[in-house]
Amino acid sequence: NWLGTEPAVSTQLARMMQYLTCHFHPSNDGDWSAPLATFITKLAVYVTQQVGDGDTSIDIDAFVEIIEHNVKQSLMSKISDIVTLSAQALKCLVTLRPARTFEWLLPMIYESLETLTFAHKALAALQALSVSFEAFMNFDNGSTAREHLPRLLSLVLPGIDANDQPKTFA
Repeated sequence: NWLGTEPAVSTQLARMMQYLTCHFHPSNDGDWSAPLATFITKLAVYVTQQVGDGDTSIDIDAFVEIIEHNVKQSLMSKISDIVTLSAQALKCLVTLRPARTFEWLLPMIYESLETLTFAHKALAALQALSVSFEAFMNFDNGSTAREHLPRLLSLVLPGIDANDQPKTFA
């Protein structure tokens, strides 16, 4: 497989993701935003499917490390379509490496829901929670979920707003 047996490919992918970091920044949107979000999402879905099909040659830790920063950045985009695509990439990261992903995802969700000065961050946090919820409930035999769920639910409840359907239905 190209991502496990060929370190040059992994190195080039890492260089490309590092180069594109500024293009994934939440405040930097343009004609490139949707194609880049689509690319990183399709890449994450492909790798997750390969791993699910039993491909043991992929260095999962390296792959998650390579793309997670850009997924985090694009998840906070002010463009809802980018957030939706990024949420799908996030779902793949949670599937591949839940412990590593929850390490940064939970603080991000808490911060976004506690400071509601940026509505797009609340929407992103709700979508992130939505796509990762099943893995969250199954992670660590549910002990992590039992620890965080009461606080998360109390933070989510104020976000339910009949006048803001995208946020409510996230």
